[in-house]
Amino acid sequence: MNFNEITIKIKNMFSNIVAKYKKINKKIATLILVTILIIIIIITFIIGSINKRKLKNCENLYNSIGVLVEDYLTEKNLYPVLLGDSVTVNLNELPKVEFKNKEVTGSVKYTKYETGYVKTYYIENCGYCSKKEFKKSTDKYDEKRNMEVYALYNYYDVAYYDTKWTNYFEPDKISTELTNGVNLPLDLKKLPEIPNGAQVVEYVKEDKLYYSYRDILYKYYKNNINYSGFSSVAPAGYTTKDPNTQIYTELTDWSLNYPGKEDYRDIEEKTGYRWYYEENKKKIYWNDGAYYPNQPDSKYNKKSKETAKMYRYKDKMWKWYNGSLSRGYSQFQRTKPTTYNYIDTDLYQYTNWTGYKDTSSLNNDTIAYREEVTKTYSRYMIKYRTLSFAKLDKAITKEELEALTGKTLETLMSDPSIYVEVKFEFKY
Repeated sequence: MNFNEITIKIKNMFSNIVAKYKKINKKIATLILVTILIIIIIITFIIGSINKRKLKNCENLYNSIGVLVEDYLTEKNLYPVLLGDSVTVNLNELPKVEFKNKEVTGSVKYTKYETGYVKTYYIENCGYCSKKEFKKSTDKYDEKRNMEVYALYNYYDVAYYDTKWTNYFEPDKISTELTNGVNLPLDLKKLPEIPNGAQVVEYVKEDKLYYSYRDILYKYYKNNINYSGFSSVAPAGYTTKDPNTQIYTELTDWSLNYPGKEDYRDIEEKTGYRWYYEENKKKIYWNDGAYYPNQPDSKYNKKSKETAKMYRYKDKMWKWYNGSLSRGYSQFQRTKPTTYNYIDTDLYQYTNWTGYKDTSSLNNDTIAYREEVTKTYSRYMIKYRTLSFAKLDKAITKEELEALTGKTLETLMSDPSIYVEVKFEFKY
């Protein structure tokens, strides 16, 4: 007797009791009702527990048989390869499996489905776990059920085409995740269009190196005069600075301390704030509440109303010499100018990096002063196919398809001019 039948009987019993004792006061009627509800809950719990235990027992049985079948298929190299194809293994070919001291009989069918397999158990002599008949039909596979699967086939003529190539994409505009084995552009709308209904066969990605460079420029000089190192003030023993050798020190960090004014010093001033974020309604300050003009970290996204003036600076420095004759420096140059015989390797600057181009500018003439970096750019083309109308009015079985075409399913599926469509139906 199932749960619904038990519930109906209890309801009928309750109705009879109410009809017979309808003159009993409400307290007794309520007590009876509560008692009956408790009984229903207990019975429901017991039935549910029994069913869960049965399901678990059957699941364990199926799993143990499945392991044996997989070992057998692996050893014999019998796994089906073609979509929809299947292999059936009789349990008498496997080590004996028992359920409640009885030998389980029957077979298991493995059917190739999508990227895996559907396992159908036709097993007997195992009580409530026995399964020989599948009655209810569906077009959806439920891996939690023991389901019978049917593969039906139709086929189409196929034509293949290539799109034009895209322009090259920079690396940061290409996804790091694979799609069909290829890193595609982040903006998929920039891929070539294919006709509606066409099927992508392959995304073709072609890489190419692009080059960017910068040049280092030096100052050259004519006269071999003794110079000091860099200094903001005259070093001992030197009297004259050479304006053509001016450089700057690195900028200091921001500080509340005002630096002393000097003729050679460039001072910047900004408003500093105490930066914080809130956690559990508590303010967590950056660097114990130190002031800073700019947001020091993305986490510290709020700033205090308290402010303070902050300063940083950089100093000019020169090389110094004695006498009236200087070295006579050139401007910054890539190569030595005529009549300038000496190079000052302390005085240099870099050009900006150029944009990326698909040809290298590094050669024997430029290698002395040029640095080059590369990036891999990529472009794309799509190989796709279009299908004719279906050759058959309705899908048919493998045997019917092979008889109709005079070819095996394997031959049909390996023919690039034909596309075989597999439709699955299920019963449980």
